[in-house]
Amino acid sequence: NGVLIGIVNDSSVDLDLYHVQSFDRYSWLALAGMGTLLGAWTLFAHTGVRRHAATITFRRTGVGLLLLITVHLVVLHLAGVRDTVLMVWPLPPVVLLAALDRRPRMAPGLLLLAVLAAYTAHVLDRYAQKREERDRLVLAERTVAFDDPVVELLFRDVVDAIHDDGRWSALWKDETLPCTPTDLDQLRQEHFTGYWERYDVRLTLLGRDLRPRCTTAGEALDWTAFAELTGNGMPERDRPVLRTERQGGGDLLFLGAVLPRNAEVGPIVVELRSRLMPEGLGFPDLLLAGDRPIDRRLERYARARYEAGELSGLTGPYPYPLEWARAMDGPELRFREGAYDHLAYGDPAGTLVVLGLPVPSLLDRLTTFSYLFTCYALLAGLVLGLRELVVHRGFPQLGLGMKLRVGILLFAAIGLVLFAIGARRLAGGQYEARSRELLEERTRSVLVELQQKVGGEPRLATDLGPYLDHLLVKLSNVFFTDLSLFATDGELLATSREQVYTAGLLGRWMDPGAFRRLHLKGASAYVQEERIGAAAFRTSYAPLRNDQGDVLAYLALPYFARQAELEQERAGLIVAIVNLFAVLFVLSVVAAAFIANWTTRPLRLLEQGLERIALGGTNEPIRYQGQDELGHLVEVYNRKVAELRASADRLAASERESAWREMARQVAHEIKNPLTPMKLGLQHFERTWDPDAPDAGPRLQRFTAGMVQQIDALSTIASEFSSFAQMPRAQATDLDLREVVRAAVDVYHGHPQVRFTAELPEPLPVHADREHLLRVFNNLLLNALQAIPEEREGLVEVHGRVQEGRAVVSVTDNGTGISEADRERIFRPNFTTKGSGTGLGLAMVKRLVENAGGSVHYETEEGMGTTFRVELPLRR
Repeated sequence: NGVLIGIVNDSSVDLDLYHVQSFDRYSWLALAGMGTLLGAWTLFAHTGVRRHAATITFRRTGVGLLLLITVHLVVLHLAGVRDTVLMVWPLPPVVLLAALDRRPRMAPGLLLLAVLAAYTAHVLDRYAQKREERDRLVLAERTVAFDDPVVELLFRDVVDAIHDDGRWSALWKDETLPCTPTDLDQLRQEHFTGYWERYDVRLTLLGRDLRPRCTTAGEALDWTAFAELTGNGMPERDRPVLRTERQGGGDLLFLGAVLPRNAEVGPIVVELRSRLMPEGLGFPDLLLAGDRPIDRRLERYARARYEAGELSGLTGPYPYPLEWARAMDGPELRFREGAYDHLAYGDPAGTLVVLGLPVPSLLDRLTTFSYLFTCYALLAGLVLGLRELVVHRGFPQLGLGMKLRVGILLFAAIGLVLFAIGARRLAGGQYEARSRELLEERTRSVLVELQQKVGGEPRLATDLGPYLDHLLVKLSNVFFTDLSLFATDGELLATSREQVYTAGLLGRWMDPGAFRRLHLKGASAYVQEERIGAAAFRTSYAPLRNDQGDVLAYLALPYFARQAELEQERAGLIVAIVNLFAVLFVLSVVAAAFIANWTTRPLRLLEQGLERIALGGTNEPIRYQGQDELGHLVEVYNRKVAELRASADRLAASERESAWREMARQVAHEIKNPLTPMKLGLQHFERTWDPDAPDAGPRLQRFTAGMVQQIDALSTIASEFSSFAQMPRAQATDLDLREVVRAAVDVYHGHPQVRFTAELPEPLPVHADREHLLRVFNNLLLNALQAIPEEREGLVEVHGRVQEGRAVVSVTDNGTGISEADRERIFRPNFTTKGSGTGLGLAMVKRLVENAGGSVHYETEEGMGTTFRVELPLRR
């Protein structure tokens, strides 16, 4: 939690998935890092689940999870976190990992990715919002401070330009010459155009005595007032700066002074008052250095600026009121209105700034989840694919269901990619056509206006430069774009944005390609893409003709003024396509899982039915209503199941009859063995009995004892056959197999000729009948004891372990082993290799173990010994 929150909350990386178009490579790397971190946590948790899966019970699992959640809650509480999702989020992944460990399937895997994506989306939404609130407050504070670095940068250029303006040298140096506001207006029109139109520029020329000589302001500002307002006295001559001051009513203004190089000449005082100007002229961004992410985010907000409660600036789609009427208890106010979240900062009686951001909708949140799910799915697919390539040196064989899922996802992904490419090309074409059409339309409109003003001129002389500059500035403010006029020889004649050329961003000569198309080839219009550094923009060129049809100049309309807005619109369209792609991809994943499960369900039923097929089983038919190919396959299966059931019934009847015959033969044989000596003994006793003989008493006792022994043998035979024929029903309980084995081994401890050992290091939890298992191990131990010759020092070893989810107990002896001829008959109920006994012991062992869900195997080597291995499923 802490690492993910730190990445979102404390870093400068932009992780706002609601504005994915602003993502850079660091943002995608941060998302990949978060996915890798969650993947590492998942592997760690899966290792723990797999390690303890064999010994975990439901009660133990519940207690462990409760303890884990309690510790988690305490740690987060001490850390000051009050977030329910952060407190309980590990629980669903652990449950899904346990389900995956028990039976690997696609559905739990997709649910696991969905849970991790939902958790990440929650962290991003909650903590990115907190960071956005902090950043918005910082931006509001900066905006209230009215920090305009463009004005400060341009002011230095204007000072140098005024110093180099020779026409003003005489007026500046000779105070006897009259100075009128018209003179200062001309100075303002020549040097304070373009971006300066955002401000009401007021100029005041001071004399040597620092008193006003002339001014364009209604009330002249003398040097004493200027010094009082700035509070800094005389600025340095080689470092012209603008100073910000607030007047009564909260109005902000910039104050600056153009100091002459000759100290005996008075300065020019410059006052700048902000106007209500709609933004759209994006040129100033080209003059600013640096790339601070927090400054780029300002473009996301709808912005309004109020001075003394009156709207003085408006940007963005939200219609803020002309007058501020909300009460504020402090400098900061947050409120929601019109599906926007607003932050108002400042003083309602002075300067107030409002920044508004659209409230994310449910679709936006769903898109965020889709982004993360898609990223995590691609990352998981990449990691699993690489793992298969490295571990198995190739991709594994896929089942039919997985082939269907992969095929559906592959075709869906290809279709979505092609759709995204096509939509992007279509959107790009529409964007190009729209921007070109808009550019050409504005070019035509500007040409019409210019032809009305200068259409009567036979040629445009250089002395018309200031007039043309003033005219282009006015048209620039009308059409919200920058304008330039080039002479017929390609040299710059006039422009609405002199700073572009004085700053060296553009050359003062017309682009060669455009000049060749218009001047040499006579094109009526030409649009091309140009660059200033990394900023790309389009420029429209067209010839300006007079009323006689002669070319006066070439008009250039560089559209970097609205380029950022158009690029934002284009980015928004591309983001919409990406959002649709992400949502459709997630739906494709869900659809692939559903279609694959729906299609392979009859196959799974067939698989389960085939697994259950047994001669003595129920062999139930599969219920399937479809009439497709799978339906025909199920129909064939059901028909074969019915035939198998009939064959099984016939075979069972035949086996029962054969078994009873064999059992009757065995019983007759076992009973006949003691009856024969009893008959012979009775006949001999009848012939030789003499009650008067001196040894009659002892002889009768010997005869009676022999008869009792034979009768006991008959009784034993009858009991054993009865036990085998009527096996009692198992009473399964939860137990530790070690206790049963130890109880069986303890009986044989202290045997004079055979040494018994037992190694049972770890618990063996099973669910079975204790008495049945005790009989199993009693029989195995007795067989091991009887298999050891009298002349050999006997050793019986018992070992227990957990292997692949099963409890395994082996009984090993060093007896004579089992001969090759006897191995196939070892578990038959009437087979025995001993001189006495019924041959039912191992048959009973096999039957009891299989009834408990286990199996019995053996390994033997003649003359060396035998190992019987009992395997039972571990208790879940």
